[in-house]
Amino acid sequence: MTSQDGWQKTYSNLPAADINGNGEKEICTYYVKEILIADYSTSYSNGSVGESEDPSAAALSSGTITVKNTEKMKFILPETGGTGRGILYIAGVFLLGISMILLGNKNSSFYECLHKKG
Repeated sequence: MTSQDGWQKTYSNLPAADINGNGEKEICTYYVKEILIADYSTSYSNGSVGESEDPSAAALSSGTITVKNTEKMKFILPETGGTGRGILYIAGVFLLGISMILLGNKNSSFYECLHKKG
């Protein structure tokens, strides 16, 4: 099948019944199996059953089988050009520096609050 034929294919004059090895008449059913395509999932339906990943679930003796190829989700990369992590590192170093100054300055009220005796 190609885009020139509208991605459709018709098979006609297929036998509707056949004689099995025991001499009994059996109704023939047909199904279509898509060649696996990377990054796509395939489902099959025939109008009377819902979509199935098993091609034989859509088998018919006559009618239309629909094959649906759906692109699988791919990993989406984050946007680039943002502020990044650099600003977070700078803020962390700044806060660490302030806390060291406050804890190291014995004249600060913060130091006195931490070292109050009982």
